[in-house]
Amino acid sequence: MKESRRKMSNVCGRSRVCWSKLPGGILFKISKHLKTRHNLLAFRHVCSKWRKRSLELPENLLSFNTPLPKTIKHSFKVLPFHNVVGPLVLQVSNIYLITRFGNANNEQCLRPSLIMAEELNPGKIKVRHPLTAKRVKNLPSFLDLTRFKLLMLAQGYSFKSSDCVHKVLLCASSASSIDVLVLYYKGFLGKLSLVKLGHDNSAVSSDEDEEEEEGELCYRWENFKVRQGGVLRFMYLDDVAIFRDLYYGVDRRGKLYVIGTESMSVVNTRVVISEPLCRGDIPSHRKKRLVVDQATEELYLVVRENVREAQKVRFKVYTFNDKGKRWDVVENIGLERVLFIGLDHCFFALARHFEGCDGNCIVFAANCFTQYNGRDAPDRCLFGDEGIEVGVYRFGEGDNFSLLSFAFPEFSRIVSSTWFSTRFDFRTLDTFCYCCYMLVNIISELYLLYMS
Repeated sequence: MKESRRKMSNVCGRSRVCWSKLPGGILFKISKHLKTRHNLLAFRHVCSKWRKRSLELPENLLSFNTPLPKTIKHSFKVLPFHNVVGPLVLQVSNIYLITRFGNANNEQCLRPSLIMAEELNPGKIKVRHPLTAKRVKNLPSFLDLTRFKLLMLAQGYSFKSSDCVHKVLLCASSASSIDVLVLYYKGFLGKLSLVKLGHDNSAVSSDEDEEEEEGELCYRWENFKVRQGGVLRFMYLDDVAIFRDLYYGVDRRGKLYVIGTESMSVVNTRVVISEPLCRGDIPSHRKKRLVVDQATEELYLVVRENVREAQKVRFKVYTFNDKGKRWDVVENIGLERVLFIGLDHCFFALARHFEGCDGNCIVFAANCFTQYNGRDAPDRCLFGDEGIEVGVYRFGEGDNFSLLSFAFPEFSRIVSSTWFSTRFDFRTLDTFCYCCYMLVNIISELYLLYMS
Protein backbone atom coordinates (compact mmCIF):
# COMPACT_ATOMS: atom_id res chain seq x y z
CA MET A 1 0.00 0.00 0.00
CA LYS A 2 2.89 2.37 0.85
CA GLU A 3 4.48 1.60 -2.52
CA SER A 4 1.19 2.36 -4.27
CA ARG A 5 0.91 5.73 -2.51
CA ARG A 6 4.52 6.55 -3.36
CA LYS A 7 3.85 5.91 -7.03
CA MET A 8 0.71 8.05 -6.87
CA SER A 9 2.72 10.86 -5.22
CA ASN A 10 5.37 10.69 -7.94
CA VAL A 11 2.73 10.85 -10.67
CA CYS A 12 1.06 13.82 -9.01
CA GLY A 13 4.39 15.57 -8.61
CA ARG A 14 5.37 15.18 -12.25
CA SER A 15 2.01 16.23 -13.66
CA ARG A 16 1.31 18.85 -10.96
CA VAL A 17 -2.20 17.43 -10.76
CA CYS A 18 -3.45 15.55 -7.72
CA TRP A 19 -6.06 13.15 -9.06
CA SER A 20 -7.40 12.47 -5.58
CA LYS A 21 -8.71 16.06 -5.45
CA LEU A 22 -11.03 15.69 -8.44
CA PRO A 23 -14.62 16.80 -7.67
CA GLY A 24 -16.91 14.03 -6.47
CA GLY A 25 -19.42 14.63 -9.25
CA ILE A 26 -16.78 14.07 -11.95
CA LEU A 27 -15.53 10.91 -10.24
CA PHE A 28 -19.06 9.52 -10.13
CA LYS A 29 -19.66 10.24 -13.83
CA ILE A 30 -16.35 8.62 -14.77
CA SER A 31 -17.16 5.49 -12.77
CA LYS A 32 -20.52 5.16 -14.56
CA HIS A 33 -18.71 4.79 -17.90
CA LEU A 34 -16.57 1.84 -16.76
CA LYS A 35 -17.63 -1.29 -18.63
CA THR A 36 -16.41 -4.15 -16.44
CA ARG A 37 -16.45 -5.08 -12.78
CA HIS A 38 -12.65 -5.39 -12.79
CA ASN A 39 -12.21 -1.81 -14.03
CA LEU A 40 -14.59 -0.48 -11.40
CA LEU A 41 -12.71 -2.37 -8.69
CA ALA A 42 -9.43 -0.85 -9.89
CA PHE A 43 -11.02 2.61 -9.98
CA ARG A 44 -12.29 2.27 -6.40
CA HIS A 45 -8.86 1.08 -5.27
CA VAL A 46 -7.07 4.37 -6.13
CA CYS A 47 -7.93 6.10 -2.85
CA SER A 48 -10.67 6.41 -0.26
CA LYS A 49 -12.25 9.43 -1.97
CA TRP A 50 -12.49 7.64 -5.32
CA ARG A 51 -14.04 4.66 -3.56
CA LYS A 52 -16.54 6.86 -1.70
CA ARG A 53 -17.57 8.89 -4.77
CA SER A 54 -17.66 6.08 -7.33
CA LEU A 55 -20.59 3.98 -8.44
CA GLU A 56 -21.41 1.22 -5.98
CA LEU A 57 -20.50 -2.29 -7.06
CA PRO A 58 -23.64 -4.04 -8.32
CA GLU A 59 -24.79 -7.11 -6.47
CA ASN A 60 -25.26 -9.02 -9.72
CA LEU A 61 -22.24 -10.73 -11.25
CA LEU A 62 -23.17 -11.65 -14.82
CA SER A 63 -24.64 -8.35 -16.05
CA PHE A 64 -22.39 -5.52 -14.94
CA ASN A 65 -23.86 -2.74 -17.11
CA THR A 66 -27.47 -3.88 -16.75
CA PRO A 67 -28.62 -4.39 -13.17
CA LEU A 68 -30.50 -7.67 -13.53
CA PRO A 69 -32.56 -9.59 -12.63
CA LYS A 70 -35.65 -7.37 -12.61
CA THR A 71 -38.96 -8.52 -11.17
CA ILE A 72 -42.20 -7.35 -12.75
CA LYS A 73 -45.07 -7.69 -10.31
CA HIS A 74 -48.38 -9.03 -11.58
CA SER A 75 -51.03 -6.34 -12.09
CA PHE A 76 -54.38 -5.81 -13.80
CA LYS A 77 -52.59 -5.16 -17.10
CA VAL A 78 -51.45 -8.65 -18.07
CA LEU A 79 -48.57 -8.85 -20.52
CA PRO A 80 -49.51 -10.85 -23.66
CA PHE A 81 -46.75 -13.40 -23.08
CA HIS A 82 -47.32 -13.83 -19.35
CA ASN A 83 -50.51 -15.59 -18.32
CA VAL A 84 -49.35 -16.92 -14.95
CA VAL A 85 -50.42 -15.12 -11.80
CA GLY A 86 -47.20 -14.09 -10.10
CA PRO A 87 -44.05 -12.05 -10.77
CA LEU A 88 -42.16 -12.12 -14.06
CA VAL A 89 -38.36 -12.08 -13.73
CA LEU A 90 -36.04 -10.67 -16.41
CA GLN A 91 -32.69 -12.43 -16.05
CA VAL A 92 -29.36 -12.88 -17.81
CA SER A 93 -27.44 -16.01 -18.77
CA ASN A 94 -23.90 -16.34 -20.11
CA ILE A 95 -22.11 -19.17 -21.91
CA TYR A 96 -18.57 -19.80 -20.64
CA LEU A 97 -15.75 -22.01 -21.81
CA ILE A 98 -13.66 -23.07 -18.81
CA THR A 99 -10.13 -24.20 -19.64
CA ARG A 100 -7.01 -24.99 -17.66
CA PHE A 101 -3.92 -22.87 -17.10
CA GLY A 102 -0.82 -24.55 -18.52
CA ASN A 103 -0.10 -28.26 -18.17
CA ALA A 104 -1.10 -30.45 -15.29
CA ASN A 105 -0.08 -33.92 -14.14
CA ASN A 106 -3.66 -35.15 -14.20
CA GLU A 107 -5.17 -34.05 -17.53
CA GLN A 108 -8.40 -35.90 -16.73
CA CYS A 109 -8.98 -33.62 -13.74
CA LEU A 110 -8.65 -30.48 -15.81
CA ARG A 111 -10.73 -31.24 -18.87
CA PRO A 112 -12.30 -28.08 -20.39
CA SER A 113 -16.01 -27.58 -19.93
CA LEU A 114 -18.77 -25.54 -21.58
CA ILE A 115 -21.44 -24.27 -19.19
CA MET A 116 -24.33 -21.83 -18.97
CA ALA A 117 -24.31 -19.57 -15.92
CA GLU A 118 -27.69 -18.09 -15.00
CA GLU A 119 -28.22 -15.41 -12.36
CA LEU A 120 -31.76 -15.46 -11.01
CA ASN A 121 -31.06 -13.74 -7.69
CA PRO A 122 -28.22 -11.17 -7.41
CA GLY A 123 -24.98 -12.91 -6.52
CA LYS A 124 -26.47 -16.43 -6.80
CA ILE A 125 -25.63 -18.35 -9.95
CA LYS A 126 -27.26 -21.49 -11.29
CA VAL A 127 -25.40 -23.71 -13.72
CA ARG A 128 -27.21 -25.20 -16.71
CA HIS A 129 -26.30 -27.28 -19.72
CA PRO A 130 -25.08 -24.82 -22.41
CA LEU A 131 -27.41 -26.12 -25.14
CA THR A 132 -30.35 -27.91 -23.52
CA ALA A 133 -30.56 -25.47 -20.56
CA LYS A 134 -31.16 -28.38 -18.18
CA ARG A 135 -30.33 -27.66 -14.56
CA VAL A 136 -27.02 -28.99 -13.22
CA LYS A 137 -27.51 -30.47 -9.76
CA ASN A 138 -24.41 -32.56 -9.06
CA LEU A 139 -21.73 -29.95 -8.54
CA PRO A 140 -18.14 -30.49 -7.33
CA SER A 141 -17.44 -29.75 -3.69
CA PHE A 142 -13.81 -28.79 -4.34
CA LEU A 143 -12.48 -26.17 -6.77
CA ASP A 144 -8.89 -25.10 -7.34
CA LEU A 145 -9.44 -21.68 -8.93
CA THR A 146 -5.76 -21.29 -9.83
CA ARG A 147 -6.08 -23.99 -12.48
CA PHE A 148 -8.84 -22.43 -14.57
CA LYS A 149 -9.45 -19.53 -16.90
CA LEU A 150 -12.76 -18.31 -18.26
CA LEU A 151 -13.85 -17.26 -21.76
CA MET A 152 -17.35 -15.86 -22.33
CA LEU A 153 -18.78 -16.98 -25.69
CA ALA A 154 -22.33 -15.61 -25.56
CA GLN A 155 -24.75 -13.62 -23.42
CA GLY A 156 -28.52 -13.67 -23.56
CA TYR A 157 -31.63 -12.53 -21.73
CA SER A 158 -34.78 -14.41 -20.84
CA PHE A 159 -37.85 -14.37 -18.64
CA LYS A 160 -38.33 -16.76 -15.79
CA SER A 161 -41.83 -18.26 -15.44
CA SER A 162 -42.87 -17.68 -19.04
CA ASP A 163 -43.09 -20.63 -21.43
CA CYS A 164 -44.01 -18.88 -24.69
CA VAL A 165 -41.09 -16.40 -25.01
CA HIS A 166 -38.64 -17.33 -27.78
CA LYS A 167 -36.13 -14.45 -27.66
CA VAL A 168 -35.35 -11.37 -25.56
CA LEU A 169 -33.04 -8.60 -26.81
CA LEU A 170 -31.77 -5.67 -24.78
CA CYS A 171 -32.56 -2.36 -26.54
CA ALA A 172 -31.49 0.26 -24.02
CA SER A 173 -30.31 0.31 -20.45
CA SER A 174 -29.65 2.96 -17.82
CA ALA A 175 -29.87 3.25 -14.06
CA SER A 176 -33.53 4.28 -14.32
CA SER A 177 -34.91 2.29 -17.28
CA ILE A 178 -34.49 -0.86 -19.36
CA ASP A 179 -36.05 -1.56 -22.78
CA VAL A 180 -36.21 -5.10 -24.19
CA LEU A 181 -37.63 -6.60 -27.39
CA VAL A 182 -39.68 -9.73 -26.75
CA LEU A 183 -40.37 -12.35 -29.43
CA TYR A 184 -43.14 -14.64 -28.23
CA TYR A 185 -45.92 -17.09 -29.07
CA LYS A 186 -46.26 -17.70 -32.85
CA GLY A 187 -43.75 -14.99 -33.75
CA PHE A 188 -45.24 -11.80 -32.35
CA LEU A 189 -42.92 -8.96 -31.36
CA GLY A 190 -43.27 -6.27 -28.73
CA LYS A 191 -41.23 -3.94 -26.55
CA LEU A 192 -41.25 -3.96 -22.76
CA SER A 193 -40.00 -0.84 -20.97
CA LEU A 194 -39.09 -0.99 -17.29
CA VAL A 195 -38.99 2.50 -15.79
CA LYS A 196 -38.04 3.50 -12.26
CA LEU A 197 -40.40 6.17 -10.91
CA GLY A 198 -39.54 8.64 -8.18
CA HIS A 199 -41.73 9.68 -5.29
CA ASP A 200 -43.58 12.17 -7.53
CA ASN A 201 -44.29 9.43 -10.17
CA SER A 202 -41.80 10.98 -12.61
CA ALA A 203 -39.01 9.00 -14.22
CA VAL A 204 -35.81 9.04 -12.22
CA SER A 205 -32.99 10.78 -14.10
CA SER A 206 -29.91 8.70 -14.86
CA ASP A 207 -27.63 11.73 -14.96
CA GLU A 208 -27.52 12.42 -11.23
CA ASP A 209 -24.07 13.17 -9.82
CA GLU A 210 -24.59 11.15 -6.67
CA GLU A 211 -26.16 7.78 -5.97
CA GLU A 212 -29.33 6.98 -7.86
CA GLU A 213 -32.62 7.76 -6.22
CA GLU A 214 -34.72 4.83 -5.08
CA GLY A 215 -38.01 4.43 -6.88
CA GLU A 216 -40.78 2.04 -7.81
CA LEU A 217 -40.35 -0.06 -10.93
CA CYS A 218 -43.23 0.07 -13.41
CA TYR A 219 -43.54 -1.17 -17.00
CA ARG A 220 -44.98 -0.22 -20.37
CA TRP A 221 -45.80 -2.60 -23.22
CA GLU A 222 -45.92 -1.69 -26.93
CA ASN A 223 -46.86 -4.05 -29.77
CA PHE A 224 -44.87 -4.08 -32.98
CA LYS A 225 -46.61 -2.49 -35.99
CA VAL A 226 -46.80 -5.12 -38.74
CA ARG A 227 -48.81 -2.82 -41.03
CA GLN A 228 -47.41 0.41 -42.42
CA GLY A 229 -49.39 2.59 -44.80
CA GLY A 230 -51.93 -0.19 -45.21
CA VAL A 231 -49.20 -2.64 -46.28
CA LEU A 232 -48.79 -5.86 -44.30
CA ARG A 233 -45.05 -6.34 -43.85
CA PHE A 234 -45.27 -9.80 -42.31
CA MET A 235 -47.42 -11.94 -40.05
CA TYR A 236 -44.86 -13.68 -37.86
CA LEU A 237 -41.12 -13.49 -37.18
CA ASP A 238 -38.93 -16.54 -36.70
CA ASP A 239 -36.02 -14.81 -34.97
CA VAL A 240 -34.47 -11.44 -34.09
CA ALA A 241 -30.83 -10.45 -33.56
CA ILE A 242 -28.55 -7.46 -32.99
CA PHE A 243 -26.10 -7.00 -35.86
CA ARG A 244 -23.81 -3.98 -36.30
CA ASP A 245 -25.84 -2.02 -33.72
CA LEU A 246 -29.08 -2.56 -35.65
CA TYR A 247 -32.01 -4.83 -34.81
CA TYR A 248 -32.90 -7.40 -37.47
CA GLY A 249 -35.86 -9.74 -37.80
CA VAL A 250 -36.42 -12.63 -40.19
CA ASP A 251 -39.92 -13.84 -41.04
CA ARG A 252 -41.14 -17.32 -41.93
CA ARG A 253 -40.32 -16.88 -45.61
CA GLY A 254 -36.76 -15.73 -44.99
CA LYS A 255 -37.29 -12.00 -45.60
CA LEU A 256 -35.02 -9.80 -43.49
CA TYR A 257 -36.08 -6.50 -41.92
CA VAL A 258 -34.45 -3.76 -39.87
CA ILE A 259 -36.55 -3.04 -36.81
CA GLY A 260 -36.90 0.49 -35.45
CA THR A 261 -37.00 0.08 -31.68
CA GLU A 262 -38.19 3.67 -31.11
CA SER A 263 -41.08 3.60 -33.59
CA MET A 264 -41.62 -0.17 -33.13
CA SER A 265 -42.04 -0.66 -36.87
CA VAL A 266 -40.02 -1.76 -39.88
CA VAL A 267 -37.55 0.87 -41.03
CA ASN A 268 -38.85 1.65 -44.54
CA THR A 269 -35.44 2.35 -46.00
CA ARG A 270 -33.95 -0.84 -44.57
CA VAL A 271 -36.07 -3.75 -45.80
CA VAL A 272 -32.76 -5.40 -46.54
CA ILE A 273 -33.92 -8.68 -48.09
CA SER A 274 -37.31 -8.63 -49.82
CA GLU A 275 -36.81 -11.75 -51.96
CA PRO A 276 -38.06 -14.76 -49.94
CA LEU A 277 -36.04 -17.91 -49.50
CA CYS A 278 -39.19 -20.01 -49.38
CA ARG A 279 -42.17 -19.83 -51.70
CA GLY A 280 -45.78 -20.41 -50.71
CA ASP A 281 -47.70 -19.77 -47.54
CA ILE A 282 -46.03 -22.56 -45.53
CA PRO A 283 -42.29 -22.41 -46.31
CA SER A 284 -41.14 -24.85 -43.65
CA HIS A 285 -42.42 -26.54 -40.53
CA ARG A 286 -39.57 -25.26 -38.34
CA LYS A 287 -38.46 -21.81 -37.24
CA LYS A 288 -35.22 -20.42 -38.59
CA ARG A 289 -32.41 -19.07 -36.39
CA LEU A 290 -30.24 -15.96 -36.80
CA VAL A 291 -26.61 -16.16 -35.64
CA VAL A 292 -24.09 -13.32 -35.43
CA ASP A 293 -20.39 -14.16 -35.68
CA GLN A 294 -18.77 -11.50 -33.52
CA ALA A 295 -15.26 -12.29 -34.78
CA THR A 296 -15.98 -11.82 -38.50
CA GLU A 297 -18.98 -9.45 -38.09
CA GLU A 298 -21.22 -11.58 -40.30
CA LEU A 299 -24.90 -12.42 -39.98
CA TYR A 300 -25.99 -16.01 -40.67
CA LEU A 301 -29.36 -17.69 -41.16
CA VAL A 302 -29.64 -21.37 -40.18
CA VAL A 303 -32.49 -23.39 -41.70
CA ARG A 304 -33.27 -26.95 -40.71
CA GLU A 305 -34.85 -28.47 -43.80
CA ASN A 306 -37.68 -30.95 -43.99
CA VAL A 307 -36.46 -34.56 -44.19
CA ARG A 308 -38.85 -37.48 -44.57
CA GLU A 309 -36.64 -39.95 -42.72
CA ALA A 310 -37.18 -39.52 -38.98
CA GLN A 311 -33.54 -40.34 -38.12
CA LYS A 312 -31.91 -37.94 -40.56
CA VAL A 313 -31.34 -34.21 -40.49
CA ARG A 314 -30.20 -31.64 -43.03
CA PHE A 315 -29.27 -27.98 -42.62
CA LYS A 316 -28.82 -25.05 -44.95
CA VAL A 317 -26.76 -22.09 -43.79
CA TYR A 318 -26.84 -18.66 -45.42
CA THR A 319 -24.80 -15.52 -44.90
CA PHE A 320 -26.19 -12.03 -45.29
CA ASN A 321 -24.85 -10.25 -48.39
CA ASP A 322 -25.27 -6.58 -47.46
CA LYS A 323 -24.22 -5.22 -50.86
CA GLY A 324 -26.38 -7.59 -52.89
CA LYS A 325 -29.29 -7.51 -50.40
CA ARG A 326 -29.64 -11.29 -50.47
CA TRP A 327 -28.86 -14.52 -48.65
CA ASP A 328 -25.82 -16.40 -49.98
CA VAL A 329 -25.54 -20.16 -49.41
CA VAL A 330 -22.63 -21.25 -47.21
CA GLU A 331 -21.13 -24.59 -48.24
CA ASN A 332 -19.00 -24.87 -45.09
CA ILE A 333 -18.02 -22.70 -42.13
CA GLY A 334 -14.35 -23.75 -42.05
CA LEU A 335 -12.40 -26.36 -40.12
CA GLU A 336 -11.43 -23.76 -37.54
CA ARG A 337 -15.00 -23.01 -36.41
CA VAL A 338 -17.96 -24.69 -34.73
CA LEU A 339 -21.54 -23.38 -34.77
CA PHE A 340 -23.54 -24.02 -31.59
CA ILE A 341 -27.35 -23.91 -31.66
CA GLY A 342 -29.07 -24.18 -28.28
CA LEU A 343 -32.49 -23.48 -26.88
CA ASP A 344 -31.44 -20.03 -25.61
CA HIS A 345 -28.13 -19.19 -27.34
CA CYS A 346 -26.61 -19.40 -30.84
CA PHE A 347 -22.90 -18.67 -31.25
CA PHE A 348 -19.67 -19.51 -33.06
CA ALA A 349 -16.55 -20.83 -31.33
CA LEU A 350 -13.06 -21.90 -32.36
CA ALA A 351 -12.60 -25.64 -32.86
CA ARG A 352 -9.15 -25.53 -31.24
CA HIS A 353 -10.79 -24.81 -27.89
CA PHE A 354 -12.51 -28.22 -27.94
CA GLU A 355 -10.51 -31.42 -27.72
CA GLY A 356 -11.44 -34.06 -30.29
CA CYS A 357 -13.44 -31.68 -32.52
CA ASP A 358 -12.74 -31.52 -36.27
CA GLY A 359 -14.61 -28.25 -36.80
CA ASN A 360 -16.82 -27.33 -39.78
CA CYS A 361 -19.90 -28.64 -38.00
CA ILE A 362 -23.12 -27.61 -36.27
CA VAL A 363 -23.63 -28.80 -32.71
CA PHE A 364 -27.29 -28.50 -31.72
CA ALA A 365 -29.75 -29.55 -29.05
CA ALA A 366 -33.01 -31.40 -29.56
CA ASN A 367 -36.07 -29.24 -30.20
CA CYS A 368 -34.03 -26.03 -30.68
CA PHE A 369 -35.68 -25.53 -34.09
CA THR A 370 -39.25 -25.13 -32.90
CA GLN A 371 -42.02 -26.50 -35.06
CA TYR A 372 -44.80 -24.16 -36.13
CA ASN A 373 -47.46 -26.67 -35.14
CA GLY A 374 -46.31 -26.51 -31.52
CA ARG A 375 -45.37 -30.16 -31.02
CA ASP A 376 -43.33 -30.58 -27.85
CA ALA A 377 -41.00 -33.45 -28.72
CA PRO A 378 -40.46 -33.66 -32.48
CA ASP A 379 -36.87 -34.92 -32.13
CA ARG A 380 -37.59 -38.02 -30.06
CA CYS A 381 -36.99 -40.37 -33.01
CA LEU A 382 -33.81 -38.52 -33.96
CA PHE A 383 -32.13 -38.55 -30.56
CA GLY A 384 -33.72 -41.62 -29.00
CA ASP A 385 -33.48 -42.04 -25.24
CA GLU A 386 -30.16 -40.25 -24.77
CA GLY A 387 -29.97 -38.43 -21.44
CA ILE A 388 -28.32 -35.40 -23.02
CA GLU A 389 -29.92 -34.68 -26.37
CA VAL A 390 -27.09 -33.13 -28.40
CA GLY A 391 -26.31 -33.94 -32.02
CA VAL A 392 -23.70 -32.89 -34.57
CA TYR A 393 -24.19 -32.13 -38.25
CA ARG A 394 -21.02 -32.14 -40.36
CA PHE A 395 -20.88 -30.22 -43.62
CA GLY A 396 -20.22 -32.41 -46.62
CA GLU A 397 -21.76 -35.28 -48.55
CA GLY A 398 -23.82 -38.21 -47.28
CA ASP A 399 -25.55 -38.82 -43.97
CA ASN A 400 -23.95 -36.11 -41.85
CA PHE A 401 -25.88 -36.43 -38.59
CA SER A 402 -24.89 -38.41 -35.52
CA LEU A 403 -25.10 -38.05 -31.77
CA LEU A 404 -22.26 -35.92 -30.48
CA SER A 405 -21.21 -38.66 -28.04
CA PHE A 406 -20.67 -41.05 -30.97
CA ALA A 407 -19.07 -38.62 -33.44
CA PHE A 408 -16.65 -36.82 -31.08
CA PRO A 409 -16.46 -38.56 -27.67
CA GLU A 410 -13.87 -36.15 -26.22
CA PHE A 411 -15.76 -33.13 -27.51
CA SER A 412 -19.00 -34.56 -26.11
CA ARG A 413 -17.54 -34.72 -22.61
CA ILE A 414 -16.77 -30.98 -22.82
CA VAL A 415 -20.33 -30.08 -23.80
CA SER A 416 -22.09 -32.77 -21.74
CA SER A 417 -19.91 -33.12 -18.66
CA THR A 418 -20.10 -35.85 -16.03
CA TRP A 419 -21.82 -33.40 -13.71
CA PHE A 420 -25.04 -34.75 -15.20
CA SER A 421 -24.39 -38.29 -13.99
CA THR A 422 -25.73 -39.20 -10.57
CA ARG A 423 -23.14 -41.98 -10.40
CA PHE A 424 -20.23 -39.54 -10.65
CA ASP A 425 -17.72 -39.67 -7.79
CA PHE A 426 -16.26 -36.24 -7.06
CA ARG A 427 -13.27 -37.84 -5.34
CA THR A 428 -11.83 -38.30 -8.83
CA LEU A 429 -11.49 -34.47 -8.86
CA ASP A 430 -13.02 -34.18 -12.32
CA THR A 431 -13.78 -30.59 -11.29
CA PHE A 432 -15.21 -27.89 -13.48
CA CYS A 433 -15.67 -24.30 -12.51
CA TYR A 434 -19.31 -23.90 -11.50
CA CYS A 435 -18.67 -20.77 -9.46
CA CYS A 436 -15.28 -19.72 -10.85
CA TYR A 437 -16.57 -16.42 -12.15
CA MET A 438 -18.38 -15.58 -8.94
CA LEU A 439 -15.57 -16.59 -6.59
CA VAL A 440 -12.83 -14.88 -8.58
CA ASN A 441 -14.72 -11.61 -8.41
CA ILE A 442 -15.38 -11.98 -4.70
CA ILE A 443 -11.77 -12.87 -3.96
CA SER A 444 -10.53 -9.95 -6.08
CA GLU A 445 -12.82 -7.54 -4.27
CA LEU A 446 -11.74 -8.77 -0.83
CA TYR A 447 -8.09 -8.54 -1.85
CA LEU A 448 -8.43 -4.94 -3.03
CA LEU A 449 -10.32 -3.97 0.12
CA TYR A 450 -7.59 -5.58 2.23
CA MET A 451 -4.84 -3.76 0.31
CA SER A 452 -6.60 -0.42 0.74
